[in-house]
Amino acid sequence: EAPGYGFYFVTYDLIRDKIAKTTGRDEHGFVPSFLAGGAAGCVIWSSTFPFDTIKTRIQTAPFDTPKAKLRIPTVARTIVKEEGLAALYRGLSVSLVRAFPVNAIVFPVYGFVLGRLQENVKV
Repeated sequence: EAPGYGFYFVTYDLIRDKIAKTTGRDEHGFVPSFLAGGAAGCVIWSSTFPFDTIKTRIQTAPFDTPKAKLRIPTVARTIVKEEGLAALYRGLSVSLVRAFPVNAIVFPVYGFVLGRLQENVKV
C-alpha cells in the first residue's frame, strides 16, 4: 500500500496546486484541499482496484485450491480470460461514489485541526 499512498499524496499536491493557481485561491484553503482530496482518492482507487479484485479472489478461493492457481499473475490471467478486462473493475463505480467525499474531507479537516492546535501551542 505504501506506493499507493505515495501516489495518493503526489496526486493530491498536483491537483491542489493546479486548482489554487487556476482559481487564485490559497492552496491550503478549503476548496482546493476538498476538491484535490476527492480527486486524489478517486485516482488512487481507480489505479489500485484491479489489484484489490485479484486479492479478494485469492482470499475467497476455496481452501483446496492448488497454490499454483492462487498466484497473482495466474489469477489475473484467469479473470481476464474468463470474464474480460472489465471484471477487474467490477464495483469500481460504487467505490468511487464513496471515495470522493471520504477523501475530500480528510485534508480540510486535517488543516483545520492543525491550525487550531497551532493556535493553542505556545512556542
